[in-house]
Amino acid sequence: MSKKVSELGAFVSTFRKLKEWTDECPERIIEFAERDGSIGSLCFDMMNCYLDLALSIDKSGIVIRDGVDVTFIRNMREFEKLYKFSVEKASFNYLKTWGKIFGLDRDDGFKDLWKQANFIINGMDNISSKCNEDQWLFFHKSGKELQQRIITQLTAANNWLKGNEIKTPYKSDGSPLGVTAIDDLLWLIDDFHLDIGTAFRRKSLLPDIYIPAHVSDRFHNQEKAALYDYLEQASKAFIFGSAAGSIALLRSVVELVLSEHYRSSGRELSELIDNAQGLPKNASASQLHRLRKMANAILHVPIPRGPGTDEIEERRSELDTLALINLVRELIEGAPLRNGCVTSARASHC
Repeated sequence: MSKKVSELGAFVSTFRKLKEWTDECPERIIEFAERDGSIGSLCFDMMNCYLDLALSIDKSGIVIRDGVDVTFIRNMREFEKLYKFSVEKASFNYLKTWGKIFGLDRDDGFKDLWKQANFIINGMDNISSKCNEDQWLFFHKSGKELQQRIITQLTAANNWLKGNEIKTPYKSDGSPLGVTAIDDLLWLIDDFHLDIGTAFRRKSLLPDIYIPAHVSDRFHNQEKAALYDYLEQASKAFIFGSAAGSIALLRSVVELVLSEHYRSSGRELSELIDNAQGLPKNASASQLHRLRKMANAILHVPIPRGPGTDEIEERRSELDTLALINLVRELIEGAPLRNGCVTSARASHC
């Protein structure tokens, strides 16, 4: 059994156990965990399973998984929508309790860890599972702090290199290679507005996408590669500030999925949308037409971007693009099965 399959299986089995032990009452999980340490421990295990999946992504940092069982997708979306926030809080409370029992609360390292965990939990109090303005502002602040830390640390490293005689490769002009590299990077940040913090914000806001096995299995190798490539490139375009490029690629994904998985036909995307059968509740024809119209509009009206863009306009543009990415995710994950049954993250019907 591959590591990937075992991680998915561990998540599903732990989540089922959590639902059973808490009577499928996510709103009471924190209360149950405070009264019963075994439930607190289970919440801690549940978050570990969730984080294991988040940390086992490829080097690109973009979560797009191919050939995933629909049972896992359904469980993952239910967990994120109804359980994640309560389980997160319960698991941190469990960690804090055991920290006190073993005297870890007197350890400076543990205090710092708990302070960071508390900041994350309290900062995310008003954040839903889907991207909204509060979530954008949270990661916007985190991104700005990251950018400042990078500049501070690069400057300190540069000053140290310049002030100490160290063994380092030298360029032909006699200047230390390490110093020159940091100088160049600081120059890019300052003069060319290289904003790592903004890229971090956009990456943090991106949703994960699971391609069900019945979707990927139905495509030929070339189409399957195209679907994955479109999704990956759309995600990267968003991260690096090209909302227009991301939306154009999402349009290509919709065309591919509708024609193959929703028994749709037509020469234009508008016809494919109108003729699609069994669309998921959260990927309706009207929502798909909105994506189509936005993709058409960007050919004529450029989307604002770059350092001169107003923060409010930048936020609106990013949230609009994220809504379209989530829409395409719903379309892919809710694609009908071959026997005519529709299995989505929130509902199954024939």
